[in-house]
Amino acid sequence: MGWQFLLLLLLLALPACRAEDPELLALRKKAQAGDLKAQVNLAWRYFNGEGVGKDLAEAAQWYRKSAEQNDAVAQFNLGSMHAKGLGVELDHKEAAKWYRRAAEQGHAAAQANLGVLYANGDGVAKDDTEAVKWYRKAAEQGSSQGQLNLGVMFVSGRGVGRDLVEAYKYWTLAAAQGEKDAAGFREVVAKLLTPEQLTEARQRVEASTTKRNGVTEPK
Repeated sequence: MGWQFLLLLLLLALPACRAEDPELLALRKKAQAGDLKAQVNLAWRYFNGEGVGKDLAEAAQWYRKSAEQNDAVAQFNLGSMHAKGLGVELDHKEAAKWYRRAAEQGHAAAQANLGVLYANGDGVAKDDTEAVKWYRKAAEQGSSQGQLNLGVMFVSGRGVGRDLVEAYKYWTLAAAQGEKDAAGFREVVAKLLTPEQLTEARQRVEASTTKRNGVTEPK
């Protein structure tokens, strides 16, 4: 019985050869036929190892196909993969290209990340004014990263006039969303404000929050 037992152990150790899941097979066929949603879904599965073996290169391939069909989410994800060198070559120019295409469609995270590239001069010519422009677009959509970084620009005066009241406002908005460091930054800048400026800053926060929530103040 010794050899039978060893054979059983060997068989158990081998990976099971199973047919591909019917749902995944159907998804793949749709993606191969050019279905945009299927391509994004398949890319997400490969990126996260959901129902398939994790394969970042394969994820990038499917994100690229859907990004070329002008899907903003795919463009953002492909940009992030290039920015971090995940499944593709680290390439800030490619990251900027795809972030820009998503940002121009109003994707807030892409706008914030494009702002970072401009602020640092990664993949694009360093341009603080452009950085502020994209941070502001992201911040106005409620991006906590955009709010945090825009506050930094207002304190430093990079690409925009120095304005501690605006910095306080944006850091308060970012802190309310749990953005790391925003609350601490706000407390530091608060000590530099006069009582009148602090009152003005809090009023701006309230006005921004009211506008964001779609509430119209009675006249």
